[in-house]
Amino acid sequence: AETLGATVTWDPASRTVTISTPSGNTVELTIGSARAKVNGRPATLDVTPAVFNGRLLLPARFVVESLGYQVGWDPTYQMVTVTPPAAGTNTGTSGAAADTGGGAEAQTATP
Repeated sequence: AETLGATVTWDPASRTVTISTPSGNTVELTIGSARAKVNGRPATLDVTPAVFNGRLLLPARFVVESLGYQVGWDPTYQMVTVTPPAAGTNTGTSGAAADTGGGAEAQTATP
C-alpha cells in the first residue's frame, strides 16, 4: 500500500491496520476478522488479515480496489497489473470492496 502512496498505520492494541490515501480513501482491517471498513462503510472479506512470521498479511486485491485502483491480469506475461485512479478522484467505495478479498496476500506492514 505504501508503494501506491498510501499511509499505513498499525494499532497493536486493537490489532487493526488503517490504510489511507492522499485523496481521502481509507481501509480499516483487523487481524483475524472478516469485517472491514472502506471509507467508513462496512465491508466483508473473503480472506481475513493475518500475522505470519512477524509480517502483516492483507488481501491485496481487496485493499487495492478499496483504495480506488483497478486490478487486472495479463495472461501473456502472467502478471497482475494495478492501475491508479484518475487524478483527484475518490473512488474507493464499499461497492469496489464487494469484489472481496480473494486473491493474493501482500505484506504491507510489520506489526
